[in-house]
Amino acid sequence: MNITIDAKVLDILERGAWDALPRVRGQIARLFTASCAGYDYSHHASLTAAGGQLVASWSNGHNGEDLPGQVQSWCRRAPEGRWGTPQILARSPMLAAAATTAINGGSAEGTERLTVFFSEYKGRVQDGTGGTGKWSLPVVTGALVNDPVTGAWLWTELCLYDLLLNEGPRCTSSGRWVMTGEDHAGRTQVIYSDSPVLTANSSWHQVALECGAGSVFKNEPSWYECANGTLVLWMRDDGGSQRLWVAFSADMGATWSVPVPSAVPDAVSKCRAGTLSTGTRYLILNPNLSTERIPLVMLLSQDGWHLDRALLLRDEATAPHLPGRYKGSGYQYPCSLELDGQLHLIYSVNKEEVEVQSLALSDIG
Repeated sequence: MNITIDAKVLDILERGAWDALPRVRGQIARLFTASCAGYDYSHHASLTAAGGQLVASWSNGHNGEDLPGQVQSWCRRAPEGRWGTPQILARSPMLAAAATTAINGGSAEGTERLTVFFSEYKGRVQDGTGGTGKWSLPVVTGALVNDPVTGAWLWTELCLYDLLLNEGPRCTSSGRWVMTGEDHAGRTQVIYSDSPVLTANSSWHQVALECGAGSVFKNEPSWYECANGTLVLWMRDDGGSQRLWVAFSADMGATWSVPVPSAVPDAVSKCRAGTLSTGTRYLILNPNLSTERIPLVMLLSQDGWHLDRALLLRDEATAPHLPGRYKGSGYQYPCSLELDGQLHLIYSVNKEEVEVQSLALSDIG
């Protein structure tokens, strides 16, 4: 069991011949711009919708990635299409310590109330550099729920311990909620709930995936559901293969196969997988074997098993304009949401800016 990719598409990706791909740009909006006067780092962006309006959240920090004092920010798009001013959403409400790091964990899709998840850990300068102790304990994940009357964000309680969330919950065809992350040692986790109505306090089941070949756990997973009901989990590999890895679940995420490499090239970055209302499965990634996170490309499949088309989304040269830990050029860590006949993508640019790119479904095909 594995994923196949069209030979011509694969050849284009491996040669870096991006201009041979159909280009789809859509509309692009800037939500946040890094500055010396404010936050100079942004990353881990996600999208959801409430009341027919897009809501974005992301991580903001000083001097680079995942350092102590990092916060979670958010803003909302008004009905006329204008994005509001970013505001701080979470500043470590669960671990009250000056050295705590907060990471945007993603947004819940399709919930009755606007719910955004975040993870926290006792920040150390060395956190996020890999190894057995990738994140310092305690690592906890919680949620904030928006009051539709007052507009206030309400922290509920701790959702999960020893989990750093990578992607917020989405629903399978069976009604199961699935989200993804990793524990403090960087071991990949899939978390699911069968609650008919998802709340921050829903009962969650945490499943640990095997490592697969090599000593490094595959991480930052995203998933879609195939036409036959199989879930496909796409993962980044920090072990040098420069390919996305995959694992499969035939029981809606309760158990998973051992991860194996796919043929899909990857710049060692987070990808985003999903399914359009048309039934088309998609995979948004940086397929650059040089490991630069340019370009941003979308691969498409009708059944989820064979990737037969590719679209070029962004390939403009770009680079950080401020110093900071782990900053680099490119359109990074995409997240996506379909709303009102468009697929909206959010990503960080150079780990400094946050942008939303909106594509008409008719342009995706």
